[in-house]
Amino acid sequence: MLDKLEAVIQFERPDAWTVVFGQAPDAALRAELAKTAQARPSARKLREGMVISVPMAAERWLLWQLSEVPPVSDLAAVMARLQDLSRGLDRLLGDGPRSAALPAPAGQAASGPAAADGVAGLAARLRTVLNGQAKPKPALVAASLLDILVEHGAIDGGMLVEFTQTGIRKHWLSDSRYRSHAAEMRLVAKALRTADIRSLVVPASGEEAEFLEAALLARQFGSQNAVLLLPGTGTHGYGLFTYGTKEDALPLLAGAIDLATILAPPRTPASERRRWLRRGLVWGLLAALAVWLALPAPIAVTATGEAVARDLIIAAMPSDGFLKKMHVRPGDRVAIGDVLAEFDSPSLRDMLAEEQLNATIETLSAQAALAENRYSDYQISTERLKIVTTRIAQISDRIAGLRIAATAEGEVIEAMPDSTTGAFARTGDKVAAIQTSDAMRMKLTFARLDARLVIPDMTGTAYFRGTAGRTFDLRVMTPATVIEDPRSGNEVIEAVAEITDPEGVIAGMSGVATLDGPRAPRIVSYGRYAYEFVRRVAWTSLGLKL
Repeated sequence: MLDKLEAVIQFERPDAWTVVFGQAPDAALRAELAKTAQARPSARKLREGMVISVPMAAERWLLWQLSEVPPVSDLAAVMARLQDLSRGLDRLLGDGPRSAALPAPAGQAASGPAAADGVAGLAARLRTVLNGQAKPKPALVAASLLDILVEHGAIDGGMLVEFTQTGIRKHWLSDSRYRSHAAEMRLVAKALRTADIRSLVVPASGEEAEFLEAALLARQFGSQNAVLLLPGTGTHGYGLFTYGTKEDALPLLAGAIDLATILAPPRTPASERRRWLRRGLVWGLLAALAVWLALPAPIAVTATGEAVARDLIIAAMPSDGFLKKMHVRPGDRVAIGDVLAEFDSPSLRDMLAEEQLNATIETLSAQAALAENRYSDYQISTERLKIVTTRIAQISDRIAGLRIAATAEGEVIEAMPDSTTGAFARTGDKVAAIQTSDAMRMKLTFARLDARLVIPDMTGTAYFRGTAGRTFDLRVMTPATVIEDPRSGNEVIEAVAEITDPEGVIAGMSGVATLDGPRAPRIVSYGRYAYEFVRRVAWTSLGLKL
């Protein structure tokens, strides 16, 4: 449960608080923590987790705050482990004992002078290096501890090891000269672990078979000894494999392990499994995503468009004129011969009156020539009269054509507004549009990137505004073609598609369409817009026209 450790706080009555690890408690939390300080070790649920109180001396406690409540079956072991750590941590924080004997080689009795600075100095220097970080990373704690031990002169160098129940999870080296032998050091440390905690001092001149590899490593690095502090098998914890350890530095090394355990608790098997499970889940999702992106799928080609009638009759102005009356509106149904609109042309009526006058003049001229026996003049007047009569017939037809009638049966979908009576219309202007069947098409407008993918017989779906979320099947009839917009002068890329079932679609409706393009890996489909953007930027940066 040490990986669930949130804070370690030293509390000394009446109101002295020292944060060893984690965040400083606020006033409300301090009041709750103070209630847990009792004469004997105690555990109490606090908020979402638990606080374990371990008495150290008169009116002084170490409070261990966990983010979760341990299982009842593990609570005794957790409390025992925290009591052991508390004793070492109390020495680190106070001016407690500064001397301890260094074991003799290979488990024999030994003695030695006290450490110069003691474990309290190690803790103070480590707190300075970590700069008050609440939860430092294990790599930072390990590197800082090893650097302080080397600078202190307690060791020449070595390796801090994080042990699992039966093996080794990680290691950190004091300097690069041990890197090439790190794997061998791990094997030696793993081989020398037993069920109990072990503290071994192996002289470089030692010849015992069990410790020969450690002695050879010490000899190779020019150190007088190799020291191994190993946790028992079946437990998670830190250990040390050092070279050139001073005679009185073993308590300092033990304190360093306690500090590493408190500041960067080793992962428990459950948390390790969760970490690997999360990692496996992430890699599995990434692999599934990669497979999904590699599978072929139709490239989605999007376009905007407008619904147009397939069968459409346009009634246009045969001559210039002024609107007299509009007989139809959009939505009206008409039959062949029904009057759509009436127009008038003063210029045509003036021309008709002039030609009628010319006809009268030519008739009188012909009669006078016949009475005077001028037969040649009579023939000329007669021919002129025929020409004038022909002109009168043509002008009369043009005037009659200003009464515009329907040439097909169907529904009027577009017409000049009847409120524009008297408006002038030029020859060729649209008067009305008659849809003669229910068949509909869609005029699609594409981006340049998608135009090369559009070919006849492509299929897709369209959505029109005002159709309550309905979709309509499409089939492309023409390839994409560049057309100049007569209103703006800009070039647009258009194609025409037929709507399979156009029920409810009205000409002029705007909408969007999605067509199924050629099949390609999905990553190609989704990445082509980014590729096109980069290509356009590179192309235009060279000063070339798109």
